[in-house]
Parts: sequence; C-alpha cells; structure tokens
Amino acid sequence: MLDEPSLRPFDINVRTTKGVVELSGLVNSRDDMYKAIARSVSGIKFIKNDQRIPGTGDY
Repeated sequence: MLDEPSLRPFDINVRTTKGVVELSGLVNSRDDMYKAIARSVSGIKFIKNDQRIPGTGDY
C-alpha cells in the first residue's frame, strides 16, 4: 500500500495478528479497495477486508 500513490489520500487502517491482516477504512472505488489488498506478501494466512465505499453500502 505504501508504494501505491493512488491510495495515499485514503484513511486505510491495517491490523495484523498471527498472519491475519484486517483492512478497514474508506476508499472511492472497488479498484482502490483491491489495490489495498496485499496478495503476495509471505506470511499472510488470511485477509479480512472491512473497507467501505461511502454512500454505496459496498464493502
């Protein structure tokens, strides 16, 4: 996420516990949401995505 300039304006929270990564916060689109999800980081067992798109109810 740090290397993705398009995500810098968003307030995305990341919490990691025993290989489980939980993402939460607001993004503008599903594309931004998927950019925030780290798929190729070793040691990740599960990603819990609680990001939301304001006004749509999507998450």
